[in-house]
Amino acid sequence: MSPSRKSGRKIRYAVVGLGHLAQVAVLPAFKKAQNSELVAIVSEDSEKREKVAKKYGLEQAYSDDDYEKLFFPSTWFISHCPTICIVNTRCALLSGD
Repeated sequence: MSPSRKSGRKIRYAVVGLGHLAQVAVLPAFKKAQNSELVAIVSEDSEKREKVAKKYGLEQAYSDDDYEKLFFPSTWFISHCPTICIVNTRCALLSGD
């Protein structure tokens, strides 16, 4: 059994980029995940960002310009998250993964 399952702690994710892949595969998968949760999104498209944040009940929705806020210890995301995983759907599309 993994340490996160033993402790009950979840891995928290931020998804960067809200294109087709993110919206049809990555984001919906978090509803079924038992040991992880979606806590933040990043997108330059403010309308899409607001719509997706509302759909998934997210308080943390950042523009590309605010992306670095995910990495500063003074933010809620870091201070309440022992494990940080960033899913960058733009990179996945470019690399073919």
